[in-house]
Amino acid sequence: MTQPVEIGDKVIVNGVTLKVTEQLIEDNPDLFKVEEEQEAQIVPEYVECIKEIDGIYGAELGEILKSWYDPNKALCYRFASKNGENGYGNFQSFYRYFKPSTKEAWLLQEAKRRYPKGTKFRSAAQPDKRIIISDGIFNIWASGAGVSTNGMLIYYNDQWAEIVKPLFTTED
Repeated sequence: MTQPVEIGDKVIVNGVTLKVTEQLIEDNPDLFKVEEEQEAQIVPEYVECIKEIDGIYGAELGEILKSWYDPNKALCYRFASKNGENGYGNFQSFYRYFKPSTKEAWLLQEAKRRYPKGTKFRSAAQPDKRIIISDGIFNIWASGAGVSTNGMLIYYNDQWAEIVKPLFTTED
C-alpha cells in the first residue's frame, strides 16, 4: 500500500521504524516515488520581455505580459501578448526571454495602450459620470487595484473603463 510521506515522517521498512530523510530516499529509490513540486510556483504572473524573440512568440522587447504555467502542455510556460496571441516555451527558453515584473507595471502599460491621449471614456468606478478625456498620464493606487487619469478611474475592480466612441466624425 502506498501513501504520501514527507521528510521527517516515520515509516516502517522491513519491520524497522525509520525517519524519512533525504539520505534514506536517496539510498532506497525503489521504496519512494518522489513527486516534483509544482513548477507553477516559480512562474511569475507578470513578466517583461528582455530579449528579442523570433516571431512565434509575439512579444516585443520591454513589453510586460501575463504569464502562467500549464502542466498539460509539452511547452508548458505560456504568456498572453498584447495582440491577443498566446506564446509558449519550455523552462530554459522562458527565462532566457523574460524576467519577473509586476501587476502595476502591466496595468500602466495597458492603460497607455488602451487610453492614449485624447481617448474619451466613462469612469470605471462611476460609469454614470460624465465623459472624461484621457491626458495620457496614468497613476496606480492601492497596489494595482486602480488606475487613474485626470483624477478619474480607468481601471477599477478588475474592469477597464468604457471607451466612448463618437456617433460620427467629420473631416473638419
